[in-house]
Amino acid sequence: MRTDSERQQAYKTLYSSRDFISDEVFPIEMDLQTGMVRTANVPDDLTPYYGRDYYGELEAEGRRFIPLLEHFITRFREARMRMLLQFHPAAGRVLDIGCGRAIMLGQLQARGWEAVGTEIAPELAEAAQARGIDVFVQPDLQDCGFEAGSFDAVTMWHTLEHIANPTETLAEVFRILKPGGILLVEVPNLDSWQAATTRGEWFHLDVPRHYWHYGTRTLLRALSAQGFEVVHTRTFSLEYGFYGYFQSLLNLFTISPNFLYSLLRRRYAAVTSRPLPALWDVAITVLLMPVMLPLSVVLEGAAVIFFRRGSVIRVVVRKP
Repeated sequence: MRTDSERQQAYKTLYSSRDFISDEVFPIEMDLQTGMVRTANVPDDLTPYYGRDYYGELEAEGRRFIPLLEHFITRFREARMRMLLQFHPAAGRVLDIGCGRAIMLGQLQARGWEAVGTEIAPELAEAAQARGIDVFVQPDLQDCGFEAGSFDAVTMWHTLEHIANPTETLAEVFRILKPGGILLVEVPNLDSWQAATTRGEWFHLDVPRHYWHYGTRTLLRALSAQGFEVVHTRTFSLEYGFYGYFQSLLNLFTISPNFLYSLLRRRYAAVTSRPLPALWDVAITVLLMPVMLPLSVVLEGAAVIFFRRGSVIRVVVRKP
């Protein structure tokens, strides 16, 4: 075990970020040997940092956003499905790790795929199971008991950063994929302009639920170390890019982190529990929106088009 002195030499604190649920502050640290960036001081039990305060008020079929956004979420899941079909057109057996309500899995199932998911939130898993989708409620992929070479495709949409032991999980994904099978991973991009310009206020840090924070090089290195061959990389996300920049910029001025996002997820009681800060956050959000929205579109567009430093990293890899 490292002494405090050795630990200080091994890691460099980049900045700190505040959890929008608990209001606790967590350091963001870089391992000076590997370049990996992690959230420090993550509690052993993260249960209090999820639950209703994180997922919001769930309605029928696990819906948690305002109705207009729910419509867009369905369209975004269709885009995820099309991305998968681009690299594996033939129907097969697919596993979505951290599947949530399994909207994408339902869409694939309707196209003849055998759809399987994993999810740590029982409420979301039950909503998916009620629609006839096989979902395992397990925190660790290794505990699901899947046979070697039993999947044609595996997807991890904004899941890998939530996993404390990514090396073991990626090794298990490699084991359960068929030869020639594909893995599609998307994570927030620590190398993005969003992260660089807003630092500890970056929307996609989501401490302490995100154990790890990946840049393109660290993600590709982690995948290659398990034997995967890189097929495709991309840093543009219509779903997360423009809004992520907008929310991150707002976080520089609001008292409560992710104030607007909390409203969109219908966390009304949480954001209005302190009336005066809530009034300030409403006023500053309304005042800055006409400026911040177009600015976010310009900045994210430039980051993607000219520098490949958009808000996410999407990687498609193949098992040889």
